[in-house]
Amino acid sequence: MMGNAASGGGAGLGSGGGGPISTASSTQRKRQHYSSKPKKQTTTTATRPPRALLCLTLKNPIRRACISIVEWKPFEIIILMTIFANCVALAVYIPFPEDDSNATNSNLVS
Repeated sequence: MMGNAASGGGAGLGSGGGGPISTASSTQRKRQHYSSKPKKQTTTTATRPPRALLCLTLKNPIRRACISIVEWKPFEIIILMTIFANCVALAVYIPFPEDDSNATNSNLVS
């Protein structure tokens, strides 16, 4: 009995219906499945209303300047750095009773 199993007399993994599925065919089926799905087209430009604040049209120079500042990549970094600096200042500040202060608080106030 042990001789049969050791000599390869038993059913192997590759023979019969219970063998492993080839990874190439399953990968190909997955690719076909995902490629057949329609993909949504995303627009990179944001749609803006024709008027802002009831008076500023899209061609208004003030509105165009504000839009260009907000879309400027370093503007986002500046805002995040300002928030971080505010968090640090709030963490360093030590409130004292009756408007007492120390040197650190005086520097933060000024």
